[in-house]
Amino acid sequence: AVVSTQSTGIPPKHPLCVCCLCIAMFMLLPQDFGLAKLSSPAHNNVQLTWPDGWTIRANSAILALNIPVLEEMITKQQQTTIDMGSLSGRLVGGESAQHFIEALYSGKVHPTTTNFPQLAMLATVLKVSWIDYRCQKFYERLLSTSTDYPSLRYTVDTAVSLKDTTDTYIELAVPSLQHMETESLFDFLRSFLNEPDLSRGQLNFILRLTRHHTAVALVLRVLRDGLESTGEFTESASYVFQNLNVASCLKYDGKSYNDLLDMLFDAGLQQNYCYTKSSNRVYQVMDFILKPCQRW
Repeated sequence: AVVSTQSTGIPPKHPLCVCCLCIAMFMLLPQDFGLAKLSSPAHNNVQLTWPDGWTIRANSAILALNIPVLEEMITKQQQTTIDMGSLSGRLVGGESAQHFIEALYSGKVHPTTTNFPQLAMLATVLKVSWIDYRCQKFYERLLSTSTDYPSLRYTVDTAVSLKDTTDTYIELAVPSLQHMETESLFDFLRSFLNEPDLSRGQLNFILRLTRHHTAVALVLRVLRDGLESTGEFTESASYVFQNLNVASCLKYDGKSYNDLLDMLFDAGLQQNYCYTKSSNRVYQVMDFILKPCQRW
């Protein structure tokens, strides 16, 4: 349970005794306020409008008690229509948002692989700590039970998609993957880095993994195998190679790194890259100009 010290959203002139108001102010969350009330027009006096046009009506007291960032809008500014886009343009209405609001009424939240990303984003942006906690526990269970590629890919993609909102899921996912069995992690990395059109966020996640010695060696192995098979780097492999920390590569698996450099030389590609000692990184040479790569 989470103790809320937020006001209930009841207007100052509401005929409630001071004792009742104090009890409400320190109410334990979550609470079951009765899900049936969500469909009552008379009960729901605030309209929430999402950036995609989706709307829902809810009760001001329940909203203010559960969502600290809405309290001032409701109790002090007396807003009856709230633009959720003013809090974050990434919020999306629909089924997940409906489930989120229902959770505020029922005191129960049920994350699934379908609604989890939006639930986690809403809980983070709106600072609903008890839903945020449940989302993190759900994600931890996913990490502990994911063994096949599709489920592992889901945990990574979800963490990356939430990074602009919170680093929490990146921080949970990285050590979980780093401590996988070696061959299982290698299989995942090989499949992942062979995917077409990976985003910079996804590739940066892989680079975060390489802060661990086992992951460095495995990524080098994947890059080496790919280069040996095709004679060239894919765009994703090139990005990862350029952004690897050279000092870490030499420290944890210098042989594989030097083997990779030899393969680049044999393939006639070594002249495309230049190492700078000051940053311990490799840069790609583009028209004789060093093109620095984005850092994580």
